[in-house]
Amino acid sequence: MNFETLENFYSSGKAHLEKGPIALIFAEDQAEIVSTLQHHIKVGFTKVIAFGMDFSVVPDDLLKACVTVKTNLYEEVLPFEIVTKVNDLAVGQWVYYCFNAEYLFYPFCETRSVKELVTFNAEERRNVMMCYVIDLYAQDLSRFSQGISLTEAYFDSKGYYALARKDETNAHPKERQLDIFGGL
Repeated sequence: MNFETLENFYSSGKAHLEKGPIALIFAEDQAEIVSTLQHHIKVGFTKVIAFGMDFSVVPDDLLKACVTVKTNLYEEVLPFEIVTKVNDLAVGQWVYYCFNAEYLFYPFCETRSVKELVTFNAEERRNVMMCYVIDLYAQDLSRFSQGISLTEAYFDSKGYYALARKDETNAHPKERQLDIFGGL
């Protein structure tokens, strides 16, 4: 299903937000957009909705398996404004978002669907899940000019660390809240 404008999606696409979990993919460019869509469909999102200007590199069979919304990210609307609006329209649904060349991995993702993960968390009465975005880098930029290698990814393991987030009123650590730092 294709929507030619964001407003058209908001007004006519609400049926795509009625059953989750829902993945929102923001395609800033065409880098790894095909593998990003394939991955999120494979892990079992009920709906995969891609926002961006150009999906010409995406094969037709893959386009049929997801929803695309034509929008000029950052010029027309910020991705986080879309997330907020979708949250308002998809009340009670689990919503995940990422950008192209980002992939969701979770414990047992090789054998369990994201729907099973969400069901488990809902049964445990958890409304949110804490996660980390970890940057992977290509070792050789002369071979991987976009800086992305799915087969030879490197992780900056020494640069990441977490500190407990402090309560502003009494300087005690907040329960289950961390500030994550690091990277190259």
